Amino acid sequence: MKLRDLILVLPAVFVLLLVPAIAETAPPTLPFLSSLAGDRELPLPCGTSVLCYWQEHGYDINRLDASSLLNPLIAQMVQQVDPASIDVDNEVMQAGLKADAWLFPFLNVYALAGYIDGETEVSFGALPPEAAPVLGSLDQGLDVEYSGFVYGVGGTLTWGAGPVFAAVNGVMTWTDGDQETSVEAYVLRPIIGVSAGALSLWTGAMYQKAEEDHEGSIMIPGLGAMDYDLELEEQEPWNWLIGTSYQIAKNWSVEAECGIGERNQVEATLTYRF
Repeated sequence: MKLRDLILVLPAVFVLLLVPAIAETAPPTLPFLSSLAGDRELPLPCGTSVLCYWQEHGYDINRLDASSLLNPLIAQMVQQVDPASIDVDNEVMQAGLKADAWLFPFLNVYALAGYIDGETEVSFGALPPEAAPVLGSLDQGLDVEYSGFVYGVGGTLTWGAGPVFAAVNGVMTWTDGDQETSVEAYVLRPIIGVSAGALSLWTGAMYQKAEEDHEGSIMIPGLGAMDYDLELEEQEPWNWLIGTSYQIAKNWSVEAECGIGERNQVEATLTYRF
């Protein structure tokens, strides 16, 4: 863990942990314009959550540059590899904290911070004949492992009528990896669902635009080190969602959501509201 990472994430975590104490001493003014909800019961205005997230999806290659001081031929061979033959898979695990507040009956805003552990596998597939003698050791591809801190901000617009509700959630996240790695993601989640007492069920879709950059070095037996600069983007931005939440008590709730399709994900959240 680098000092730079601590400087970035510790203030956010400190704020997240202090939110309950601050809220208890603040006047109960949230949400603003609560009269817009009529006689509909509103959730408690502030919340802190612990969340865990897993995701597996594919990337397309925007850029793959390579260089070698000892053997310039390596870079030439890499450029001859057809990008369409390169298969890129990414898997991430994330755990973190989230703080949210209902500013209005229809608008919830939040900030999050956490730790992420990821692995990106780049499989070159069939190498061109002229490149095979030089890059044969790359048949298994590149395996880039990274970890670091993720942080982001988001908001949710909601609507409800009786037991039916709809929501659109948007979030932006940034990841600061422990290597020369950076990941930015923009997510939009429209959902529609029903509530029956303490239980809610919903379905919807998720749009994710992720951009991932890696710089590093890989050893090629007999040829030395090859430096690479890799830029990736989301292969399939949309997938389907199904989710559920359960109100354990007045202040506590749990939520689970999974995504299926070209991108698979599972998210679990435990929330305390006050």
